[in-house]
Amino acid sequence: MFVDDDQDVLSGMKNMMFRDRARWDMVFLCGGPPAIDYLNTYPFDVVVSDMRMPEMDGEAVMAAARLVSPHAGRIVLSGYADAEARLRLVPLVDQWLGKPCGVVELRAAIEKALARRAAATAPEPT
Repeated sequence: MFVDDDQDVLSGMKNMMFRDRARWDMVFLCGGPPAIDYLNTYPFDVVVSDMRMPEMDGEAVMAAARLVSPHAGRIVLSGYADAEARLRLVPLVDQWLGKPCGVVELRAAIEKALARRAAATAPEPT
C-alpha cells in the first residue's frame, strides 16, 4: 500500500512501480483516512506512507498499520528531516526514506521489509 496526500506524487509512484505489478499487488491511496479504512478491511504486507499529510499524518497511518498487522513492513517517505518525528517513529517504522526517493532504493526497502516479514511469520521448526 502506498499513501500520499498528493495525487501527482501517487501517480508518480504508480508509474515508478509499474514494472513490479506482476510480482506485487499494489494499491495507491490518497490520504490517511482512506489508508486507515483499507488497513482495517484488507490484508497487506507493506505500507509506504508520506509523513506530512494534512488530515492524518504518516505517524497515525503507521500506528494503525502496526496495530492491525504488527509484522507488516512500514516505510515512511519524507522530504523533512524532523529529528523529533523520527524519534517518535522509531518503534513504528522499519525504514525512513527521503523524498524524492529513487525506484531502486524504494524497491530495496520494500524487499527488505518483505524479507523481515517472512522471517517474523515463519513457523518454528519442529
